Amino acid sequence: MNDVDTLLQNALAAHRAGQLELACQQYCQVLGATPGRADVWNLLGMASRQQGQFVAAVEQLTRAIELDPTLPAAFGNLGETYRALGRFPEAIACYERARLLVPNIAEVHQSLATLYHQAARYDEAIASYRQALALDSNQAGTHFNLGNTYQARRQWDEAIDCYRRALELAPQYVEAQCNLGNALWEQGRLEESLSWLDGALRLRPDYVPALSNRGVVLQELGRLTDAESCLRHALALAPDLPQLHLNLGTLLKCSGDFAGAAAEFETTLRLRPDDPQALLARATLQLSLGQFEPGWAGYERRVGLPEYDTRTFTEPRWQGEPLAGRTLLVHAEQGFGDTIQFVRCVRLLADLDGKVVVAAPRALLPLLVASGIDNVAAIDDPLPRFDLHVPLMSLPFVLGTRLDSVPHDVPYLAVEPERVARWQKELAAFAGFKIGIAWQGRREYRADRQRSIPLVQFAPLAAVPGAQLLGLQKGYGSEQLAALAGRFEVVDLGVRLDQGSGAFLDTAAAMQSLDLVVTSDTAIAHLAGALGVRVWLALGRVPEWRWMHSGETSPWYPTMRLFRQRTAGDWSDVFAHMAGELSTLVAGR
Repeated sequence: MNDVDTLLQNALAAHRAGQLELACQQYCQVLGATPGRADVWNLLGMASRQQGQFVAAVEQLTRAIELDPTLPAAFGNLGETYRALGRFPEAIACYERARLLVPNIAEVHQSLATLYHQAARYDEAIASYRQALALDSNQAGTHFNLGNTYQARRQWDEAIDCYRRALELAPQYVEAQCNLGNALWEQGRLEESLSWLDGALRLRPDYVPALSNRGVVLQELGRLTDAESCLRHALALAPDLPQLHLNLGTLLKCSGDFAGAAAEFETTLRLRPDDPQALLARATLQLSLGQFEPGWAGYERRVGLPEYDTRTFTEPRWQGEPLAGRTLLVHAEQGFGDTIQFVRCVRLLADLDGKVVVAAPRALLPLLVASGIDNVAAIDDPLPRFDLHVPLMSLPFVLGTRLDSVPHDVPYLAVEPERVARWQKELAAFAGFKIGIAWQGRREYRADRQRSIPLVQFAPLAAVPGAQLLGLQKGYGSEQLAALAGRFEVVDLGVRLDQGSGAFLDTAAAMQSLDLVVTSDTAIAHLAGALGVRVWLALGRVPEWRWMHSGETSPWYPTMRLFRQRTAGDWSDVFAHMAGELSTLVAGR
């Protein structure tokens, strides 16, 4: 063995021992004698990268590639160096080159997938993780990382499958247990989620992500005291973690501690300025307190967040200026109830000297047309040409809507008179004080546990002499009718409503022949309010921002009365109060 070989062996030994500075010195001595050694330039670049000397590493690894463009290790090391510098496009290009050179090395596909994920190129990340698993399916970390990519895509079923596979291979993989708990929470499977988070904390009691997620799950289960204890424990371990303050603020808001919530949101923004989730949380709190000017401005931060479906377009966003002959697209977002509530604002655009087109869910178009909105389009179809656009729920912001200027003239929705007459004739067959009821919203909605009401809770209304309950529920929740088993009578209208017509047309017509509508916080409440019929809305202890935090009336719907829970999760007081008011109403008829 000659002197250069001996020096290289010493350098490799120093490198393996973690003596990186000595290894670099010896690699340089080798290169002084044999400057054309691409393999040694690669080793020198790797050692420099491991010392954090990234600029030098880039130069050294680039030299290795110049000498041997077929050296995959050099491309991999250069890719890692660019990753450390935050230069993801260059890092990806390096690993793509390495993949071409060694397509059967799982680690290369894994590293490239991680880079794709960091660059939000999720489809490519999934493909690369799957290629890595095709080469080596027993790597728990690869299954875990693939699950994280599916989670970023909000593909919860696929994410759950990946985490479960990771845990089959590594049962004590705490991070996988925590992320599995989070994915189950996203699906509303709260008890399962809690079980996995508890398991993660048994293995690592001070694991902050699991404590944070557990606090959120406990909150949704209504265990607010336990949730607060969990989050404060996490904050004691990581007092400067913005997400913990955001989660605690959300919990305090749900507990009715609005001042405490506001303080936590401000702390979040001090630690992570311009965080869209924190700005949105602060905005909805402001809206619930009647602080509309800052609230509407902050609510704009929903645009682009994955849990919202607010569309964006290449055409300019409308800022409230005259249209001057141009076409404005107003596009609906979120649920049917949101569209019904905010479509009132479209009437305020009548004098803009241009054309206004409303894009909404196809099922709602007949109702909108019947209500006098002529230019409509299905939101999921190819849209007509337009010059400007604005999300429907941004109109209060653009129009400068204040608490005292909410457009509240009702009715602003209508159906054809013939349909109303047909339902009036049909409902005339029922005696007594006719009350249309709805109790269940979409189960996919995150806060459905807090807003939907078990049908059995309506029993006090059925017990009022002269009251006749007529079910307006369709789809979700209708199965509860059979479970009543004769406890009280509810005539099921839902099976005959809106069959073969647009959404809510028959429901709207029927409502106009009822004496009262009583409902949980669903689209039915908005429809009744928009029609100007008498409606009582049962609300949880701290409802969604649009219903404000107190009071019996709504600035949005003058014919609506609000009945609020005194204790979170307890509907008995709400319906006892309603029953008393209903008795007076029926007696005075």
